[in-house]
Amino acid sequence: MGGEVLAMSSLKEKRRGRRGDVRSKMDHRRRIPFGLDQVEIPRLIEQCTYIRTADLIADTLALVPFLPNDVSEVIGIARSGMIPASLLATHLHLPLYSLDLKGGVTHCGHGSRLDGTELQTGKRRRGKVLLVDDTIASSRSMTRAMEVLRDERRGSRVRRAVVYSTKKHAEKAHLVAGLLPTPHWLEWNFSNCGLAKWMAFDLDGVIHGHGGRPMFLPRRTPLAAIVTARLEGSKQEGRKRTEEWLARWGVQYNTLIMGPWETTEEREKRGIVAVWKGEVYKSLRDIELFVESEPGLAYAIARISGKHTLCPRTGEVFEP
Repeated sequence: MGGEVLAMSSLKEKRRGRRGDVRSKMDHRRRIPFGLDQVEIPRLIEQCTYIRTADLIADTLALVPFLPNDVSEVIGIARSGMIPASLLATHLHLPLYSLDLKGGVTHCGHGSRLDGTELQTGKRRRGKVLLVDDTIASSRSMTRAMEVLRDERRGSRVRRAVVYSTKKHAEKAHLVAGLLPTPHWLEWNFSNCGLAKWMAFDLDGVIHGHGGRPMFLPRRTPLAAIVTARLEGSKQEGRKRTEEWLARWGVQYNTLIMGPWETTEEREKRGIVAVWKGEVYKSLRDIELFVESEPGLAYAIARISGKHTLCPRTGEVFEP
């Protein structure tokens, strides 16, 4: 996922070029009948795409008919590689292991369905090892994982499967479900990727969910800013209570920008919130992505600021 750090300036020019590059990969795609449908990999994905966890699941399962029939164990690269690895291990009825890039492979355990198999007696079948990760963008993780396996599975035949890869590093895996150019955003890690320091988040509907439940929690790298239409002096949701809630859930951020209005009536004037958020986003010169909960506001914010805006609720990325 190191490819996420691609600078987002002059995105339009980069987007035009990368679309052509991705389409050139069509000559290397694989197609196979699967049930009533034709399954084809790798799926070609547009630049500046938001990938949902549901997409990850569907694209992981698209790999199944292409896997060798003599796989004896599935090893996921922790952490996010364990999502597709657990799906594949379950579908293939195989033991699941977790690989730590710092060293070591750990058996993840199993339920009753694997009782009585060779796994239970400690004897692995002598088949191929399937090494799985969610993405390849720099190949560092996959290279390191192979080094670990040389110690942990000496002499084993390893097949590498990745759900998403950039075109540049696709050859690092035997199977790739989707070609995903940078920049892109992944639902399961976008709030804790290296790009967070260049992002601004809405609060309600993004970080703070209904009834005070947490949603996307930036905990790794401080967000550049949280921009919320909450009123500074509100007794129910003013600065003090908002900061207390963020601290309770370990949210990391550099600045909290709250609405400038005195009353809720003033704030509710038609279009005023979109204009305010758009202008704030525009003024934050180092910020390259705004994450907004409402699609209508996200569209307006992108147009006003002249910068990209993501709406996780609908999975849309709005361009200027």
